[in-house]
Amino acid sequence: MKFYLFLFIFTPIFLFAQQSAGIYSIYFPISKNLLQPTRVQSSQSGVGGIGVINTGNLGNNRNLIPQFAPFLHDSVRITLEKFVEEVLSSETVCIYKMNQKNEAISSSGFSRSIRGLPRNCLRNAIKFYDKDYYVRVKVCFGGYSVTSPSLFGFQKGYIQPTVSIRIRAYDVERKKIYNRKIRHTNFPRLKNTQFSIGFGTNTKVIQQEILSSDMIFSMLKETIFAYKKKYLNQE
Repeated sequence: MKFYLFLFIFTPIFLFAQQSAGIYSIYFPISKNLLQPTRVQSSQSGVGGIGVINTGNLGNNRNLIPQFAPFLHDSVRITLEKFVEEVLSSETVCIYKMNQKNEAISSSGFSRSIRGLPRNCLRNAIKFYDKDYYVRVKVCFGGYSVTSPSLFGFQKGYIQPTVSIRIRAYDVERKKIYNRKIRHTNFPRLKNTQFSIGFGTNTKVIQQEILSSDMIFSMLKETIFAYKKKYLNQE
């Protein structure tokens, strides 16, 4: 009987001692070069030899990047909530800025964007949410290109995808208490072929493999695993 009374008295104290964290901002950009199966690149119209995408003969730009699978939007948010919860050892949820209609302001899910991620700021988050930690997460999908020498205007190459994750956490006084980053590159290459348009021009068409929604989610989880192995000593 005394044992059960002990649990009754001290269990609520343990529960109330649990710390909480709110993710007020998640930035999740994905390079369009990882998502466009066909693109036109001109070295004359860009800066530093990198051209802009000209889709005049390839249809509407919105059709060049396939839509993400519906599962990806919620899966990214839930996965990052659980990830931050492990990193900070705190119960974690996303916290949103509300508009005048009391509707949550979040990412829209347009091309190359994950829908439903918080778009808040630290000052507003502290003002309207009572948390121990206020967290900003940045996940960037990028990559670097490698191409073979040109042979009669034809080249083969690939993009090596990279994923970086940075977590910053602040206390209620806006003091930074956590700041860690990892960059992971151990992913399959996206192969491509490139050929010039016309003789003596600096414009070329690039056709390549792209990331699917399943690949994006898998790469996110793999980078999280690498992060936890490095900073949390998890295998």
